[in-house]
Amino acid sequence: MKIKNNPTAVIPRGSIVMFKKEFSGKYGHVGISDESDLMDATIIEQNAGTGTGTGTGKNAIRLNTYEGYKDIVGWFVPYKILNKSRTLEERQLAIMNRKL
Repeated sequence: MKIKNNPTAVIPRGSIVMFKKEFSGKYGHVGISDESDLMDATIIEQNAGTGTGTGTGKNAIRLNTYEGYKDIVGWFVPYKILNKSRTLEERQLAIMNRKL
């Protein structure tokens, strides 16, 4: 399920996070959510430095915290995470409250 970034949203752990294309040139950037709250999002990412893809230095896999969800446009929540709740009503409530 795709969720657009908004002031009351919290990214569930394991979601695929999308950044605006201006973040790292014309192609944008993605990462995986490690943890977040209403103020900050900590993302597992790689190749967000110089873009060389070497896997070292600024291109190494790392955790990066984005204050105020800066540059994040939205995220995809995998169905496996959505389906943790037992009933459809519980899943819908979890989505509405962003407490997955």
